[in-house]
Order: sequence, then structure tokens, then C-alpha cells
Amino acid sequence: MSGCWTSALWQPAGRRYNGDVMNEPEPPPAAEPCYDCPYCDGQLLPLRDHPDLACNLCGRRFDAEMLYAYKDAEDAFVEGHHNVATMAKRRIEPRRDLLETETSDLFRLAYNKLRTAIRYQLPEVYRLAAIEMLAEITLFFSERAMTSRYEAGYWHRLLIEVDDDRAISEIEVLLAKPLRGPLDPFKRVWARYQRRRKLNRLRLIDRQIVELEEIMGFVEPPHIRRRSRYLSHTRARAE
Repeated sequence: MSGCWTSALWQPAGRRYNGDVMNEPEPPPAAEPCYDCPYCDGQLLPLRDHPDLACNLCGRRFDAEMLYAYKDAEDAFVEGHHNVATMAKRRIEPRRDLLETETSDLFRLAYNKLRTAIRYQLPEVYRLAAIEMLAEITLFFSERAMTSRYEAGYWHRLLIEVDDDRAISEIEVLLAKPLRGPLDPFKRVWARYQRRRKLNRLRLIDRQIVELEEIMGFVEPPHIRRRSRYLSHTRARAE
């Protein structure tokens, strides 16, 4: 039997008679949604004596506000993203105004929930997904004058930073492999060129992100950006 419950498993009491009065069985407690652990194959379950949740396999604990805010944002974003795709496919859409309104409401909900979630240190898989969602949401908003171009540019640059950091990591793995074929030296030359190109763009993006944070005037920058470790390495070597 599977399912997440806030209390012990409910056992139906059945109907009982007390004299002439028939007692109705008590309703089952509301079920908490079960979420997969972002670190392993376990499930996140509510703790009995604490509002946090914990994985039933690896034991990692998660703040309930962060988790529920992120998952609500994810659900709203997926539905809104589907609407955007529908609108893009249909140039003449009788329900376009309705879809626009519905999508705006869904993205606004996702945006507000994500702003709550990113006050916490998110698991890496949530952090990367949150950046992707905020980049698309703020682009949608900026195209409709619902937010500033600075905010849309900020999240777009964070997304580029994440993508370039991931690409450099893959290039590093390729360069670490031993030469095996006659074409491998040429592949390495190309890989080094790509690595150098992406590092240069990372340096530019890094400066732009810092400038945008100053323009936007974050009282407390969201706990979502993790500066590329490759930039840290190059700066350390320069010093």
C-alpha cells in the first residue's frame, strides 16, 4: 500500500449503532502529495514531529515551504508552457485572448512561488530547473510589458551561465580521455577552441550579471546563482 499520510493509516470504522443513533464513519485524513527525492530513488515524506520532509531512503531533509512552493511553481509552469506552445502553433486562435490570460495567471503563480522557493538553498536539480523556468517566465512577461527588460535579461544570462558551465564540464571530460584514433588530435584542437570561446563568454556574462544585480537593487540576491567554478579557477591562477 502506497501513499503519504499526515497521520497513521486510516482504518474505516464502519457504521456503528448507539441506541437509535447511527454514527457515520470518520472521513480519512487528507493525503499529502508524495514527491521523488532529488538525490536518490526515494520519496519525500512528512515527518511526524516536524514540518520538514525527509527522504525515506537517503534521509535528507527538506524545508516544507521550499518544497511545496517549488512543486506548485513547477506544476503551474508546465501548464503555462503548454499554453505558450499551443499559441505558437496556431496563428489564428479563437481562444487566444483566453489563453493569454490563463497563461499570464499561471506564470504569475509560478513566478511568485519560485520567488519563495529561491530564498532557500535549492537542490541542484531544482536550482537548474528554477533558472530555466524564470528565464522563460520573465521573457514572456517582458514581451507584454509586465516586467522590466533588466529582470528578463538577468535570468536569461543566468541560464547562459548554467549552459556554458555544463558545456565546459563536458569538454573537460573529453580532453581528459586518452588519444585513441587518428582524428582525436584534431578533435582536441576543436575542443580547446570551444572551451576558450565559452570561457570568454562566461567572463562577459559574469560582469553583466553583477551589473544587473546592482541595477535591480537586490536587498538580498536570491540563493540561486552559483558562479562558474571555471571562472574561479582562472581567477585563482591569475592571482
